[in-house]
Amino acid sequence: MGLSKGHTFTDGETVTAAKLNNLVDNATITSDTVTTAMIQDNAVTADKLATDAVTGANIASNSVNLTSLSNASGGTSGTIVQSGAGGVFEEFTPGTSGTFLKSAGTDASLTWGTVDATGVDATMISGHTEITSPGTDDTLLVKDKAAGVNKSLQIQNLYKTVSGLTALSSADIANPDEFLVLDGGIPKKITKSELASALNTTVDSVAFARAKVSFSDMNSGTTGTATISESNNIGSVSLDFTNSYYTLATLSFNSTASSVPTPIITAATARPVSGDVQSWYREVWVHSVSTTQLVIAVPGTSDVDASEDDFVFYVAATL
Repeated sequence: MGLSKGHTFTDGETVTAAKLNNLVDNATITSDTVTTAMIQDNAVTADKLATDAVTGANIASNSVNLTSLSNASGGTSGTIVQSGAGGVFEEFTPGTSGTFLKSAGTDASLTWGTVDATGVDATMISGHTEITSPGTDDTLLVKDKAAGVNKSLQIQNLYKTVSGLTALSSADIANPDEFLVLDGGIPKKITKSELASALNTTVDSVAFARAKVSFSDMNSGTTGTATISESNNIGSVSLDFTNSYYTLATLSFNSTASSVPTPIITAATARPVSGDVQSWYREVWVHSVSTTQLVIAVPGTSDVDASEDDFVFYVAATL
């Protein structure tokens, strides 16, 4: 029987009002006697359930769907639920715009990442099929540094701006080097030999060398300084005071010529000394020339004041 009486009468026992009241008021329902059929529909509410009364074992498989869940932020879109520390499920904080979900490895919470060196696989580019003959209208992905955003760029427009690139020295120019030219706004290539043919001349690392050489405080072939300017293919000048009658000025080419160049210009100017232009003191001549340097001899002048002994000459050489 599912009901346990609140008072049990014995034979010959006197019946009183109190005993009758206890019979009902103190009655209890015995364990495992309430069946589903005895419970009215919608009679059991959340208030009737004890805290933690419903466990995973009490929930049938596949009985909880997305419509049964709500997030802690009150329905904000983009919420993710993950297993946190100790396996406790928690709401995953939404990432910022432009980020993507990234695994942090085994037994680690998820993280938000960006597409940078740490978020890109090493084979993201190298793993693709190589284009061995790219077309001029093929498109590259580039970052606009000024705007800070990614943009597309056609190969034919890649080298339209070359300012800021590292300059190529004449010593590095040799066959089969190729040069980039803009033909009516379209980038094309040309080889060194093709460029020479187009210019109808010989293109070499030291095809033409020139410089303006300025001397100051020259005195008797023993002291003085020299500087170069307006230079093309001449990188430095050095002075040799070994000979007391003249000073050797060595002009070094930026690269080695394929043959010994021929000097074609030597001219000198002098400053006035005692009201007279002593230009004959400043006659200079070629001492020697090789594939790497041009040496000029400058006469010494013991009778010219060092502070006035300043002059300039121009020199050029061509193959």
